[in-house]
Amino acid sequence: MSNLITVQPCQFIDYDLQGVETDKHWGYRIYDDYGTDYYNLYGSLEEVLEAVSPQNVLTLIANNHYEFYEYASEHGLVIGGEWFSADDDELAPAREEDD
Repeated sequence: MSNLITVQPCQFIDYDLQGVETDKHWGYRIYDDYGTDYYNLYGSLEEVLEAVSPQNVLTLIANNHYEFYEYASEHGLVIGGEWFSADDDELAPAREEDD
C-alpha cells in the first residue's frame, strides 16, 4: 500500500459572506492518504518556501505534524510538486530547534 505525503506551499484567502476578499495569508498544506493539516501564518511566500525547503521540511514536520514524520523520513515526500526520496542528499534529517 502506498502513501504519498505532500507539502504544498499556498496562499489562503479569506472572504466575507458577500464574496469580498478580506485577508490573505501565506502557508502550506500537508496531506497524505489518511490525513491533512495546514499552517497559514507566514508573512510572505519566501518565508514559506524557506520553511518547506528540502533542508528544513523534515524538522518542520517533526516539530509540527508528527503524524506525518515517520513515513516521510523513511520514504520521502513531495514538496511543491517535486519528489524527494528519503535517501536524497537534498532532504536534510530533522534537527532539534533552538529555543
